[in-house]
Amino acid sequence: MAAASINGIVYVAGGNNGLPMANLQAYNTTNNTWSSLTPLPSVRYQNDGMGVISNKLYFPGGWTTSPPLPNNNLWVYDPVANSWDARAGMPTLSAQGACGVINNKLYVTTAANSFSGYSSLLHVYDPGLNAWMALANSPQPHANPGYGVIGGKFYLAGGYDGANQTNTLDVYDPIANTWSTKAPMPTSRYAVGSAVLNGKLYVFGGVNPGGTYLNTVEVYDPVANLWQTESNMPTVRASSAAASANGIAYVIGGVNTGNANLTKVEALVPTVASINVFAGIWVSGLIGGTYEIDYRNSLSSGSWISLTTTFTLSNNPSLYIDTNSPNYTQRFYRATFLH
Repeated sequence: MAAASINGIVYVAGGNNGLPMANLQAYNTTNNTWSSLTPLPSVRYQNDGMGVISNKLYFPGGWTTSPPLPNNNLWVYDPVANSWDARAGMPTLSAQGACGVINNKLYVTTAANSFSGYSSLLHVYDPGLNAWMALANSPQPHANPGYGVIGGKFYLAGGYDGANQTNTLDVYDPIANTWSTKAPMPTSRYAVGSAVLNGKLYVFGGVNPGGTYLNTVEVYDPVANLWQTESNMPTVRASSAAASANGIAYVIGGVNTGNANLTKVEALVPTVASINVFAGIWVSGLIGGTYEIDYRNSLSSGSWISLTTTFTLSNNPSLYIDTNSPNYTQRFYRATFLH
């Protein structure tokens, strides 16, 4: 399936529950309910994800059954009209890739364009021109990878490279039209779910090189170029859909060990790190002068207590940090010139 969210609604399109499907279903994250909407124009599964531009869903590629090949369709869903329309087809047959939206353009990778092996193609669609353009190929194929856009760059994590499940993380920079390879994902796998949340890429479940179905959750921080492990999903699953909405990641459906189809939805609320905000005391005065900084916890009672008697003003103003301030509900400060 493919999933994306608009205004707190998670949309899930296509998929396969023994037979390819055209279903479009919507999950309301506010009241925890599902509804069925106008189906895709035709059945599709293992497509290239689903992007959102101007509050509309863009659904590229996917396998079909007549004939059983990837296709090049691009369909756009308008939630207000509850209808689909066709846009310019991709330059290539395309399935099992990924898509991301950068500056209102849809970037789509193609891992499968026939039965002739796996590819590394990348194309971009401009809705204003209703036209496609070929871009730099990815360093290797990523079939059914984790993916997402962070900071204006397109991330592809893992997937199948034509020989094995991989843990490679490749990143596309649209300004330079170049790819770079970053820190590898700890677990090699494909058929994963993925979502971007709080500027990080979350990768859920999948199948490892030994054929084991996983409930593993790993998170990539692009600033630190570092992967971390989150708590496992309650359910082992592969081929799930995932999307984030209102600070929560939702993992939907898929299959578990033995290829049993799932309808189960699970949500991840990320761990929030606490941040201590230390009191900063700005002192203005004579550069090179020595100051005493005092504090008290109440202005109505108690005496001033010396915080430091050796604070030298290095510039004007200068900042002193009271690293002990988080231990108190409130503090008041004064600075006195000594010499």
